[in-house]
Amino acid sequence: LMGCSLFRLIAKSMQSGLYFLPTNFIKEPNTVKFSSHGSKQKCGDLTGQKMTMTNQTEYEQKVFIADIAAGLYLSDRDGWTMQAIAQQAGLETSELFLLYPNKMAMLHFWYEAKIHAYRQMINEIEDFDELRLSDKLLNLLLSITDMFNENKIFVEDTFRAHVFQNHTWHPFSSEIKNLLKDFIEGDGRVSGFASIFLWDETYAFLSKEIMHFLLFWSRDNSERQEKSEALAMKLSAFIEDMLYNRMVDSGFDLAKFLWQEGVIKVDVNIPFVGRVKSGKNQESNNG
Repeated sequence: LMGCSLFRLIAKSMQSGLYFLPTNFIKEPNTVKFSSHGSKQKCGDLTGQKMTMTNQTEYEQKVFIADIAAGLYLSDRDGWTMQAIAQQAGLETSELFLLYPNKMAMLHFWYEAKIHAYRQMINEIEDFDELRLSDKLLNLLLSITDMFNENKIFVEDTFRAHVFQNHTWHPFSSEIKNLLKDFIEGDGRVSGFASIFLWDETYAFLSKEIMHFLLFWSRDNSERQEKSEALAMKLSAFIEDMLYNRMVDSGFDLAKFLWQEGVIKVDVNIPFVGRVKSGKNQESNNG
């Protein structure tokens, strides 16, 4: 709840123009911003290209077709049919049904494929796993929005209705949750106290906050979308601070030591307390 409220507070300040964007934003240390411009074609540029069932893997075929479906969705909504998509992809309609059960599955996969592409990109970065959590999160947010920018009109038209509102089951949201789990559980700097609360519901909550950010980005009309970049930095830093903060760990360790040494006394019949005390007595007896 605290994170959600803070997110909305920050987002509101972004919309009001009350934000701060460091002048050295792009030069932040350990921050990598991917750009696939020039390496992939935009959805509207795929018309007429031929694809055979033998020169691409099934996954590549699905990505190719999803891009075609996204382009057709924008250019000819009334003509957005399985037959039209198959024709533009150079396939028989029956072949298309082997890859997708319906046209909405293509729309959903268009989003899901962005996370697959991101995973492939970070796998090629040496020592990516050694980055701080905030750097990884910032990298994720900027990379996704960079990929979304390739077809921003499509995202603006479909993200809220078909992805954000279906976040409880949508594969895009699930892939983000799994990615966050990999980031956090593989980070030895996460505090022991925070680790206690890393439940599946926690990752689902963080995934939804990422979705909130992407929804904010889709509506951001600031110059060069600076408000979204500033929000990405603040959200990434907040999540890291929340998970890295070891104040509770240190406080618990201090209290345990003081209690074991008799500086403070807690006469409560709690099994955990008994185990701690018996451990102290065991040490004394051994001494």
